[in-house]
Amino acid sequence: MGLLSRLAELLNKLRSASTPTDTRDPEGTAWPPAPTAGVPPPPGTTPLGVRNNNPGNIRSSTAQKWRGEIGSNRGFVVFDTAINGIRALALLLGNYERKYGLNTVRAIITRWAPPSENNTAAYIAAVCTSMSVAPDAPLDLGNFAELCDLVHAIIRHENGMDPYPDPTIRSGVMEALS
Repeated sequence: MGLLSRLAELLNKLRSASTPTDTRDPEGTAWPPAPTAGVPPPPGTTPLGVRNNNPGNIRSSTAQKWRGEIGSNRGFVVFDTAINGIRALALLLGNYERKYGLNTVRAIITRWAPPSENNTAAYIAAVCTSMSVAPDAPLDLGNFAELCDLVHAIIRHENGMDPYPDPTIRSGVMEALS
C-alpha cells in the first residue's frame, strides 16, 4: 500500500473516530460531547467560534472562499463542519510560515490577533504557556504534532475553551497538510 493510500486510510479512521454524539443547546446548536480542555459553558453560552464551526474566528472575506464555507455570522466565516474550520485555521498558519516567514508564537499571534484589536501580549503568553515554548522559539508548522499543538492553543484562547477531541483536531490539521 502506498503512502497516499495509507494517509487516506488514516484520515478515514480519524473521521469516523471523531463523530460526536449530537446533543443540542437551547439555540439548536450541535454541541461536541467532551471537551479536551476547560469546562463546557452552560447551554446558550456556546462561543461564537464553536457555533460557527470556525474555532479560529477567521473573518469573512470576498477574496477567499474556504472549503465548507456556508456563510458568515457577525463578520466571521461559518463552516459546515468543525473539521473544515480547523483545516482553514491550520492552512492560514501554514501560509504565515511559507509566505511571510512567521515561525514563532510572537510573530504568528501578532499577525493573527493584532494589538489594534486584541490584547496580543496576553494571547502570546497564553499560547506559549499552552505549548510550553518561548515566544521567540522557532516552530515548524510543517510538523504535524507542532501544528496540532498550536491549533489547540489558538482554539482555547479564541473560545475560552477547546471543546474538540484530539481526533477532530488531527483530522482538520491532516487535511490542511495534505
